[in-house]
Amino acid sequence: MLTAHHWIDALGLEAHVEGGYFRRTFQADHRPPTRTLDGDR
Repeated sequence: MLTAHHWIDALGLEAHVEGGYFRRTFQADHRPPTRTLDGDR
């Protein structure tokens, strides 16, 4: 039986701070990072 944890591991998902899981598929490298109190993003 497949579980949520199976899919999280199989797809390489990361926990999201607001809940749930995600996988980054795009990152705009042509823009400088934005500074926040929690670090650059």
